[in-house]
Amino acid sequence: MLPPRRPSGPLLLALTAVSLLAGYMMLPGESRLPMLEWPIGWANHDGVFVQLGPDTDSATGSWTDWECYPQFTYDGHRGTDIMAYNFRLMDQGVPVVAAAPGLVTWVVSDQFDRNYWTPYIGQPNGLNIRHADGSSSQYFHLRQHSISVVPGDRVESGQFIGFIGSSGSSPNPHLHFELWENGISRDPNQGPCNPRLSLWSTEFDHPGGSDFTLLDWDVFLDTDLAGAENNNYLGDKRLKNRPFRPLTVAASEPTLGVWVQMQGQIGAVYEVRVLDHAGNEFARQSKGISFSRSVQWHVLYFDFDAASMEGPEGEWQVELLRDGHPTESRRFQVADQTTFPLRFFPLAGRTLLHTGSTLRDTLRVRSGSGTVAYELVDAPAGVSVESGVTIVSDSAVLPTRNTHFKVAATDSRGLADTMYYHLVNPNGPLEGVATSVRRPDVPTGFRIQSAYPNPFVDEVTILLTTRVSADTELTVYDMLGREVRRRSLGHLAAGDHSISVARDRLAPGNYLAVIRAGSGTATHGLTVLP
Repeated sequence: MLPPRRPSGPLLLALTAVSLLAGYMMLPGESRLPMLEWPIGWANHDGVFVQLGPDTDSATGSWTDWECYPQFTYDGHRGTDIMAYNFRLMDQGVPVVAAAPGLVTWVVSDQFDRNYWTPYIGQPNGLNIRHADGSSSQYFHLRQHSISVVPGDRVESGQFIGFIGSSGSSPNPHLHFELWENGISRDPNQGPCNPRLSLWSTEFDHPGGSDFTLLDWDVFLDTDLAGAENNNYLGDKRLKNRPFRPLTVAASEPTLGVWVQMQGQIGAVYEVRVLDHAGNEFARQSKGISFSRSVQWHVLYFDFDAASMEGPEGEWQVELLRDGHPTESRRFQVADQTTFPLRFFPLAGRTLLHTGSTLRDTLRVRSGSGTVAYELVDAPAGVSVESGVTIVSDSAVLPTRNTHFKVAATDSRGLADTMYYHLVNPNGPLEGVATSVRRPDVPTGFRIQSAYPNPFVDEVTILLTTRVSADTELTVYDMLGREVRRRSLGHLAAGDHSISVARDRLAPGNYLAVIRAGSGTATHGLTVLP
């Protein structure tokens, strides 16, 4: 990432004065530098990854990180950058937590937070925490209004302080973390090019430790992203938002796309192959890394047009291979027509600052069919949804500094998506240390693993995994969006479940199975044979 653009003018003078008073200098009798905790509430490679480290080369015009890689830093970079895979995850809320206990001395939290490329808008949202030994840790590029601490607050290690954003000089959602000792930036990482002792209580893998690290990938149908891949460091805006995944792909689609997000070294090669509904290889491509970048996206296009095949409808899959062996797979449904799921867009989450006035936020969705209904989930008193607008009244009950709730949208097909809200009440009491775990969401907390046999004649078994117990219901729709089957599955405990669905009176053709558990929704295509 580019270096954070520091606050300027009177704001810079004020923050500098506060920082000096707070003690960038070592104070007599104070202890050594603190040990640092991982500053993100999600584990490394669970939606986030280390992208860049500090530049350990003091010379101008050359640079290297703590493991002597020039690829994962740049000239003058002072921080450790931890990036979210995409803006979609940023919207859900990637928590930033205090790496060490201390006193909050300054905060900037009102800046625009969705920069994709230059020219960057505004300055970085961030804060400074002074530690007992006089050192300071700084957190930059956070989401607008999400910083829930104020100057004078004392925080503990692991305590929630805000969400990852893309404010200031930032082309991707990430946290830029810096440690300062005696007015000098200190690299907390240890390696051949930085022999000082590591300050991390738990070490994390250096991003250059593997020639190829897959971050995320999937199928998509946009056909105009060629050239916006590995030769474009910033990546296309659609790639950064995680491209829309089709619910079904029409057999007549001329082109099928696969995008891949990765870290790796020049010369690393992988393959992507497409398998039809019978498991036969339909197409294959090889791709190599030819640019030295800290993170990059590739786009592969396959000639598709499966309509000429006999009975192409059913479940297909794409596989990613290394050294000829599949390492990951994605399944997709081929049908008579292309359809897309309901999706909140351009935002699927945001932070609202509640200072006593009524707040209104218009909900926007894409690919919805018919009327879209909205439902509040875990909302506090005083919050409502009216005519597609989320309203936080001036009398909303917000007993603590942070309140989280969701709005679930469901269209006439029964397809759903979730909008994530974070309310900050600056006058509320600050909560204690938060548990640093990933909040459940539909892709990881509740999903259909597979359905077999599929296509089927008499009966199909759906394999379902849920991480929370909830009342669960199955609905089956035809390709025109008409409900043809509804069945309560009862209250399912967290874990894996097998659900048998009899054909009964279903006519031959393609269908969509929709399973709802609590506020989560998962879908899977089904094909009934004559």
